[in-house]
Amino acid sequence: MAFAPSDITVDGQFRERDHGHLFEFSVNDDLDMPRLYQYPHKIWVTTPLENVDQGYRYGTVKKTVVHIVTDEDDYGHPIIERWQIKDLRTFN
Repeated sequence: MAFAPSDITVDGQFRERDHGHLFEFSVNDDLDMPRLYQYPHKIWVTTPLENVDQGYRYGTVKKTVVHIVTDEDDYGHPIIERWQIKDLRTFN
């Protein structure tokens, strides 16, 4: 399970289909990353650790699938994984 910090407004949650792990997601409000504007969500994948890990990945949450940015290639282009999901809940 991965939860957003308590000061973040969570837009929803889903379960990853293969392993059943629960993830929360919120709005991508990072204005300093224009190449990632096409990914409207922050998907909380781990508990953030100050000065170590931000705790989220950028992505797009749809009804049955999530496209999640996992890394960048040598040219700075995002590497995308596609996760099948179930139990999508939105809170807005």
